[in-house]
Amino acid sequence: EEEGRVRGLISVRNRWGQSVWEIDRLLLTGDALSNEVCLQLLAYLSAVGAEVGIQKVFLRLPVDSLLVDTGRQAGFFPYLVETFYRSTGVPANHAHGSIDTSILFRAVTPADLLGVFHLYSASVPTAVRQVEAMTFEEWRETREKTADLRRRKDRLVEQNGQMIAYIQTGEIGRVGQIDLLIS
Repeated sequence: EEEGRVRGLISVRNRWGQSVWEIDRLLLTGDALSNEVCLQLLAYLSAVGAEVGIQKVFLRLPVDSLLVDTGRQAGFFPYLVETFYRSTGVPANHAHGSIDTSILFRAVTPADLLGVFHLYSASVPTAVRQVEAMTFEEWRETREKTADLRRRKDRLVEQNGQMIAYIQTGEIGRVGQIDLLIS
């Protein structure tokens, strides 16, 4: 706040459990798009997070955002590029071939979790795992956080008795979400 005017606002939400935050709002007034205001907000957030036991803070920005360099100055570093797809609502015409009977889709059971973690470890680049979840416990915490997805379904894909993929679907609000791990 400067001379009674708010120049910026930052808010967070839990990302995976209680020890990881994601910045969900970083709002700056037109005259506050300077590095100084943003750096002050990020520094304040880091200090508060440290006081309450936050271990990681994530900042998601468009690749072409003016704040990417400011985030780097504040100690954030890019580790993942996401691509979002939106359906046009027009289904593609597919030629239906023969069905491979060696492939089985089934629900995930608690006994499958270690196998799914191994699939995660084999599928996700090391740089991403180092930031998100290196251990089984960290991964399980991230998985439990997605429990707030509505109509969540977890499925395994097996071929000849071997796990080859994990599919998680659900909804957040009116938006469908799918996570896919493939060996």
